[in-house]
Formats: sequence, structure tokens, C-alpha cells
Amino acid sequence: MFQMVGIFSEFEREIIRARVLAGQKRYVDNGGKMGRPSNITDGLIKSVKFMREKKIGIQKIARDLGIGVSTVYKVLEV
Repeated sequence: MFQMVGIFSEFEREIIRARVLAGQKRYVDNGGKMGRPSNITDGLIKSVKFMREKKIGIQKIARDLGIGVSTVYKVLEV
């Protein structure tokens, strides 16, 4: 009896997983963007590049602007 319940549970889990993945694919296909929204704005990009041109260090830029060091590197790559 418990084996049958386990089999049905696994089957139901696979169905739910397939529906979730299909929904995510449909969302992306319709122009949606998955994941957390970016906090990189045009003003932030200009500020980081301006501060870097003034020979300010990466960590100081991040601390002054309240962003992460990886965000500063990401802006400088673009």
C-alpha cells in the first residue's frame, strides 16, 4: 500500500515539475525575463565610469555608491 502511495506521489511531482517548466518556458518565449530585477541604472553606470576615470578604487566606488564590488566590475565590462 505504501509503495503505491509513493509511486503516485512521484508521478504527481513529475507532473507538477513539467507544468512549472512549461510555464517558465512560455513566459520567456513571450518576452519575459526570469530572475531578480537588476539594480543597474543609467545613472549608476555613469557614476561608476566617472569615478573610475578619476582613478578611484573599485572597493571605494562600491562603498560610496552602496553597491557590490561585483556590480562595479559588471558595469565596467559593459
